[in-house]
Amino acid sequence: MGRRDSGILQARSVESGSDTGSDMEYETIRFEVGETGVAVLTVNRPESFNGMNVQMGDELRRALVEVHEREEVRVLVLTGAGRSFCPGADIKGFNADDGPASGLVTPALGGSDMPRLLYEAPVPTIAAVNGACAGAGLGLACACDLRLAARSAVFRSAFLSVGVAGDMGVPWSLPRLIGAARAKEVSFLDAKLDSTRALEIGLVSEVVDDDRLPARAAELAAALAAGPPMAVRALKAHYLAAQRMGFDDFVDLEFQRHFHLLATEDAREGFVAFGERRTPRFTGR
Repeated sequence: MGRRDSGILQARSVESGSDTGSDMEYETIRFEVGETGVAVLTVNRPESFNGMNVQMGDELRRALVEVHEREEVRVLVLTGAGRSFCPGADIKGFNADDGPASGLVTPALGGSDMPRLLYEAPVPTIAAVNGACAGAGLGLACACDLRLAARSAVFRSAFLSVGVAGDMGVPWSLPRLIGAARAKEVSFLDAKLDSTRALEIGLVSEVVDDDRLPARAAELAAALAAGPPMAVRALKAHYLAAQRMGFDDFVDLEFQRHFHLLATEDAREGFVAFGERRTPRFTGR
């Protein structure tokens, strides 16, 4: 597959002149890392509205492993090519005469690894949701730290409509975003949410015109990438730890990391820049 730049990285490159990495090892997704540390993961089966098949599930998992392993990554943007984010599994691709193919359950979605790898990414993650976001696609969006929506975006659980209870951690993540009562309404009633309603209930933080979505996601990603890398990663780790720990244990951990970060060059630069009323220049040291 030839090299292609995502709209988000193109929008960023206009501001910074940064180049993007190659995505030649993937066929159903694009994974690119710009010089500023902004990584963009684009599900890329627009002919199937980015429906997830076995290969896409495996490639998403592999790309998320890269996010965990590559120190130069400072923020991840997840989006979809064409007119859709991800409507879930490509049902037509999985149908068989005797029912859904067995591959739909584990290999296609990367097992339980994919939602875990995305939710536990060591850097902030942004879902830039365009068009349909349902099923496994909803799980991907909910696993991100921030969610932006194009005005055309539509959200739906969709699992019960095909006779399954769901996957990708939606019953765990969705109530934490919009509350248990609304999450159950979305899941059990299979309610469709347009972007306005998604904003009203707190599922997304911002709605923009469709043609503005890549640029707005690039703006947020650039702001995060310009922050102090060690402190940003520590803050992400704090939120992950807080899900598992009691308050006493958490504040002890938080203090230890805070004390360590205060001794870094970035912290010194931050304090000096604040006093001099200038933009800090963080280096990750």
